[in-house]
Amino acid sequence: MSLTQTTPPAVAPVELSDLEDYLRIDPDSEDTLLAQLLDAALGPVEDFLRRQLITATWTKTLDAFPAEEFLALERPPLQSVTSFQYVDLDGVTQDVDSAVYSVDTSSDPGRIVLEYDQSWPYARAQIDAVTIVYVAGYGDAAGDVPERYKLGLKYLVSQYYAHRLEAGHIDDGLRNLLGGRNFAFA
Repeated sequence: MSLTQTTPPAVAPVELSDLEDYLRIDPDSEDTLLAQLLDAALGPVEDFLRRQLITATWTKTLDAFPAEEFLALERPPLQSVTSFQYVDLDGVTQDVDSAVYSVDTSSDPGRIVLEYDQSWPYARAQIDAVTIVYVAGYGDAAGDVPERYKLGLKYLVSQYYAHRLEAGHIDDGLRNLLGGRNFAFA
């Protein structure tokens, strides 16, 4: 199984002007540095949350269909499924018939669910036999992102700015702000 972001977000989840206000620095005085710090902070925050803040496209591959009647899609919130394909027994890539499944964007994480009395098609036994392309994120603009996540990003950028910390540092204040999860990441 692999998960790859195939189309990144078009904008950042926090505007540079919001960062300047938060840090109380002169507008445009350090935009390049702030953009770099925001970029450095975004990955650790999204990884910590296991969420996609701004709309992006993801591609998930599996070696086989799951044994369960659903397939969870990482990096919620799920907006839509763009493509759902598999390699059939003859080695030909096929679309999964849309009558076989439905897309559940209300669950967290979103998922693909088998319809009543349906089963997954037979896929060839090979690496990456099943491919799902989907769109996830809160929306296309910074205003779509929940405030607490934006505040978490601002906080981490402020820590990078003030202390020039290494990317990936999550302290207890940020951990509490982002939901209190007690796990580490690389």
